[in-house]
Amino acid sequence: MKRIILIIAITLPVSAYGVEWFTPLDNHDIYWQTIYTAITCVDWAQTKSSMARGKRKETNPILGTKPSQHKIDTLIGAAIISHGLVTWVLPGEYRQYWQWVFISIESVVVMRNYKVGVRINQYF
Repeated sequence: MKRIILIIAITLPVSAYGVEWFTPLDNHDIYWQTIYTAITCVDWAQTKSSMARGKRKETNPILGTKPSQHKIDTLIGAAIISHGLVTWVLPGEYRQYWQWVFISIESVVVMRNYKVGVRINQYF
C-alpha cells in the first residue's frame, strides 16, 4: 500500500507540470481501461480462489506468498483505481501505451494461472 501511495505522490505533482495532462478520456481510452479492469478482475478472482483453497503460493511480490483475503481485496482494488487515475493523468498520446502494457501483463498472468490449474468457479 505504501508503494501505491508513493507512486501516486510522485506521479501527480510531476504530471501537473504539462499542459496536456488531465484531459478527458476519449472513447478509446475508456474502451482500453475497461479491458484492463476486466482482465484484472479475472486475475483478482483467480488469486482469491487460489488463496482460499490454500493450494498455491502467490507469486506477486507486493502481495506476498500467503496474503489474506483483505490484503488481496485492498491491493488489487487500489491497483485498479490507481491505474485509472494514472490513465487520466497521462497525456492522450501516451495513454494507449500505458494501457497496452498493463493489459499485456495481466493477460499473461491470467493465462499462466489458468495453465497451472487456477480456476475461478468458486466466485462466478
